[in-house]
Amino acid sequence: GSGTMIVEVLAAVALGLLVCVLFFRKKEESLETEDGWWGEGQAPASGEDESIHPFKVQTSSEEIEDLYRRIDQTRPIPSLEQSEFNYGFNSAYLGKVVSYWRNQFD
Repeated sequence: GSGTMIVEVLAAVALGLLVCVLFFRKKEESLETEDGWWGEGQAPASGEDESIHPFKVQTSSEEIEDLYRRIDQTRPIPSLEQSEFNYGFNSAYLGKVVSYWRNQFD
């Protein structure tokens, strides 16, 4: 009857208002990063050097063992249920990444 129709119209209006509020709400502004230069000192006037240069990572076995010890002593905090990555990095997934890095990566 007409009572059902009124409820349907009110539901449609409420849904329309919700869509408008969500669509037209003020967007969060991001902070400016000034000139975008993250290197040491001032940005070079001639532009950044984007060429690829060879490099070698040097570390001792003592440093690697210290890193392994620190990883092994880490106490992970359980993730919120079904939080995925909504509240930061998911600690369950981080545990898998760390385990791979600690036990399989060479």
